[in-house]
Amino acid sequence: MKNQMTSTLIAEALVPSAPDNGYIALGTDSPAELGWCTIDANANCLMLDLPAGGAVDVPVLVAGIDIKGRDLAFFNGKTFPLLAVADNDRDSWVALGFNADDDARIVLGGLAALTLPAVTIGGAISMGTGTAPAGTVVYAVNDNTGDLTLSCLTGKTINMAEAGVDVAQFGAATLAFQQATTISTTTGALTLLTNASVVNVDGGEGLCATRTDNAAYIQLRNNKASPPADTACGFFSFLAKDSAGNYENYAQILGYIADPTNGTEDGYIMFKTMVAGVNTQVGKWTGSGLLLAQGFGMAGVGPAAQQAHVADPTDLATCITAITAINAMCAAFGLTAAA
Repeated sequence: MKNQMTSTLIAEALVPSAPDNGYIALGTDSPAELGWCTIDANANCLMLDLPAGGAVDVPVLVAGIDIKGRDLAFFNGKTFPLLAVADNDRDSWVALGFNADDDARIVLGGLAALTLPAVTIGGAISMGTGTAPAGTVVYAVNDNTGDLTLSCLTGKTINMAEAGVDVAQFGAATLAFQQATTISTTTGALTLLTNASVVNVDGGEGLCATRTDNAAYIQLRNNKASPPADTACGFFSFLAKDSAGNYENYAQILGYIADPTNGTEDGYIMFKTMVAGVNTQVGKWTGSGLLLAQGFGMAGVGPAAQQAHVADPTDLATCITAITAINAMCAAFGLTAAA
């Protein structure tokens, strides 16, 4: 029963009325209709029936101050119903409604920003795409690319907590764990990637590798497809500050490829130390034994003539003497020096 309206004199005013399940038409061009519905067996409803949305017939119920007769220009393109409230100067609005079928939203327009008190949510939160707000504010946004961006104020942190206790804090270029932490994978390896050349481990106890089912190990891997001979596989560097506060590489142990041929591969270990401010090779350990660089014999073993390069072919007698002394020293440690 639409448009069956009567007028009733109430307190000297003429008030339009309609019977149950009848509707009062509001407007003439695609009118909205207001009525009291009793069809539902469990509820009586005051219904506002809005016309279907289109390019000009936007289905919005809006409340605000001094909005009568104004073109708010808020709702262009909206085709699903919205219940909206405009702010006092009518440059922003907030609405509850739908953005698409089955897609309920709290919709903001103009300059509006939404601040929520503490909220308990019983289900998942789905975020539509948007643009990160300008300025220094706290926000969470799906920034149009599928990325979730969380922002905090300058100098503050984004915290993760368990039972109200912080377990991790994200700050400016820092991830800080607030208690003993295990980073693990359920399948596959754990990989740390960096655009820089170094992954730093800074702590009182250093880096510890632990394994319960077998011996623990640290693996340095060169992933080059076909590395040639004398390619470094990996190395350990021992750094400390000098008197000017600069970090210096005081010693290195480097692993190299001697022969990459499949089935006959060979490798060697190179030793370097800082000598008079220069990072200098002082020895090499190959499959043939330990080779010491010129001038870096076993200090304190025999006379100075014995402290010669063990592989220097220019002075055979000196080499033989040096090798004899070095072999004696190495034998005490179960080592074999090259002849």
